Amino acid sequence: MKFSYYMLIVTYFMAALGFYSGTLVEAIEPAFFSLLGVVLVISLVLNLYRKRSIPGRLWNLMAVAVLVFFIANHMLASQSLIVSASRFLTILLAMKLFDLNTHRDHFIIYAIVFFQMLAAAASTVSLVFFPLLVLFIIGSIFAMIILNLKKDFLQVNPEEDPPSGVFDLPFLASVVTVSVVSLTITFALFFLIPRMGVGFFEGKTLDTVKVSGFSDTVEIGSIGSVKRDSTIVMRVEVKSTATTGGGPLYLRGMALEEYDGMRWKRTTRRNFLLRKTPSGVFNVGRPSGSVLEQKILLEPLSTDVLFGATHPVRISVTFPNLWTDGSGSVHLPSPPLSRIEYRVWSSDAALPPGPEGVTPVHTDLSYIENGPAGARLKKLSLDVTDGMASAVDKAEAVKRYLEKNYSYTLDPGEGDGVNPIDDFLFYTKEGYCEHFASSFVLLLRAAGVPARLVTGFLQGEWNSLGDYYIVRQSDAHSWAEVYVEGEGWKTFDPTPPVGLAPPASRSSAFLYLDLMRLKWSRYIISFTFMDQKRIAENLEGHSARLMREFKSRFSTPPELPARALMLFGGIALLVAAVFMKTREHRLAGTASRVPWFYIEMLRILEKKGIRRGKAETPMEFALRVGDPEVRAVTHAYEVERYGGRKLGGEEASRVRGQLETLKGPKRALPS
Repeated sequence: MKFSYYMLIVTYFMAALGFYSGTLVEAIEPAFFSLLGVVLVISLVLNLYRKRSIPGRLWNLMAVAVLVFFIANHMLASQSLIVSASRFLTILLAMKLFDLNTHRDHFIIYAIVFFQMLAAAASTVSLVFFPLLVLFIIGSIFAMIILNLKKDFLQVNPEEDPPSGVFDLPFLASVVTVSVVSLTITFALFFLIPRMGVGFFEGKTLDTVKVSGFSDTVEIGSIGSVKRDSTIVMRVEVKSTATTGGGPLYLRGMALEEYDGMRWKRTTRRNFLLRKTPSGVFNVGRPSGSVLEQKILLEPLSTDVLFGATHPVRISVTFPNLWTDGSGSVHLPSPPLSRIEYRVWSSDAALPPGPEGVTPVHTDLSYIENGPAGARLKKLSLDVTDGMASAVDKAEAVKRYLEKNYSYTLDPGEGDGVNPIDDFLFYTKEGYCEHFASSFVLLLRAAGVPARLVTGFLQGEWNSLGDYYIVRQSDAHSWAEVYVEGEGWKTFDPTPPVGLAPPASRSSAFLYLDLMRLKWSRYIISFTFMDQKRIAENLEGHSARLMREFKSRFSTPPELPARALMLFGGIALLVAAVFMKTREHRLAGTASRVPWFYIEMLRILEKKGIRRGKAETPMEFALRVGDPEVRAVTHAYEVERYGGRKLGGEEASRVRGQLETLKGPKRALPS
């Protein structure tokens, strides 16, 4: 097969990698790549039939026009430089595939693909990027080798047919081996070079997940609309289950206090600025009882709420500041634009700093006293809590009543009530967590007990392979908090057990892939200088322990038995033999790799004062010498070195004759 076909195969392989890497920039529409994919196929057909469709000058003008369009698009329409640049590079790549005439054209394709890979690396955390990077490295090495071989070969042989067997399976295996070595060195440097926590493209890496129920105003029914969405919002590792009491883990988000018949509102504004301690931790509350540690990997959400188990007392996160309010909710400075990892320590009973306690809004009866359905709601509350004195007894009574008389469904019917809660309590008697929690809070307030609504997530699906919870949009949940004198706010969930059941376990293959995504994000995407420091400290600790153990064992060396002496002697002889063999190969130089006749030719020329430069390829050296015998021997060298075959008897005899000609004392060679 001709060199041109080898180059075409590699170039289109690289182009396909560039197109696919562009799809990892999630903000670009799939239709864009579908259209350009058709263009790629058309260009391949034209190149196979050697039909040049775009003159060089016209291509340059079109490239300038695309660049101007890219700048205008970025300044006027697109808000992301990386998205605009990815579109520009993809269009440029598609155009350049119609203009493949010289080595330079192929090299431009490889350069465009390289920048596409950079754009993908800066805008995605997908696990797919790693195999894409591996294929890119293999393709790049293969392409560079082919380009250089073609350049050397065609200088002495105008025909395009390379020697048979040049690009066979052993050659491909050697390229893959070089690529693996390169990747190994790259990964070593990745973990060793100090990480910088800043970057031009670091501001955004993922599309923000739209979540409901975590704003200052929440409509009744907003959480129910996402209960069917399986999008993953976070992954949570827990060190123990001490504070869960054996029940589900509640990942608290926001507390809402005021109800107007259609929606809940948050009246407690952020009024506490938390600052990092010298140890890099935010102190949120005062611990009491056992503490649950959680390690959370949070996807970029359209809310600034920081989730964690109820009663957080300490938080470790990379942000410089955090905010908290009187309800115990914790807020980031702004909604996260990329995936973040943080730790939360939550206590059995902890009060946040500030004037925590009951305020008039927690016992607000304006809806009950003024609303059209308030009277019957109050009557129901008195009937359910009749004879109960304490807040806990009343809360338990209302919880039992709701669980016993109402059914859980994500598709509640419509009744004749004046609002969703009136419908739920007196007509349809079916609903989901929002209906149960809202009704619970209102019935308790009608009975004189301070209560508030809380939104967040349940623990989700347990991944036994990685020991963490996979939390999805469908795990969004509402529950209630009741104020108990002397104890603070306590969690109550009136939703029936059927609404709290964990999701069905997925296949082992899915759990394994999700674990791989978690490890990729943690140890590649989110790998920081602190991770490097922790690894270095662990290595230092292990080294110190090994050194102490070594010293303790050999500070007073015991007498070695004869068998041990024989073993050590054998090892010493083996090391000596390996050393002598290595020295022998070193003295032999390149003789084991380079054909003997080429080494002999170099020796003959060196005696005549002609030496090959260190940076010269064999064919460049032959062309500089300008002697036909030198070029012929060099061609034979390339056949044996790169063609994968030994010279035949007739070829070997011809090479020997050429060497004898070069040895001739009257042979004049240019210097």
